[in-house]
Amino acid sequence: MLMHVKLDALSSYLHPNKAKLESKGVESVRARVMNLQEVNPAIEHEGFCDAIEEAFIKKWGATTVNRRTLNVEDLEKIPELMKIYKESSEWSWRFGQTPEFSNSLEKKFSWALVDVQFDVEGGYIVRG
Repeated sequence: MLMHVKLDALSSYLHPNKAKLESKGVESVRARVMNLQEVNPAIEHEGFCDAIEEAFIKKWGATTVNRRTLNVEDLEKIPELMKIYKESSEWSWRFGQTPEFSNSLEKKFSWALVDVQFDVEGGYIVRG
């Protein structure tokens, strides 16, 4: 959920130049992205969390929700959550499952145009 992200910057990250980036993974599906502040300019984090809690209670018939932010010490007391935290913190989970792709980065300097091309497999640059 996005509240107040710079969408022009996000767009450049999500939609690189297709001539420069050749993915060998699953084709992306374009979808409209917007900030929640476009719908409700007064929205803030706490109010958003309250709305999620209210929706959960309405959907599941709960009377209350135990909502709190967990730190690592809290996670260590809950083995199932600590396992998920550790797995998602590992390089292999965050980067190792990246689909193969080729990329070209171009930068114009006063003295020359520099173009760096590379291929990525398994999260590592294998050719450049």
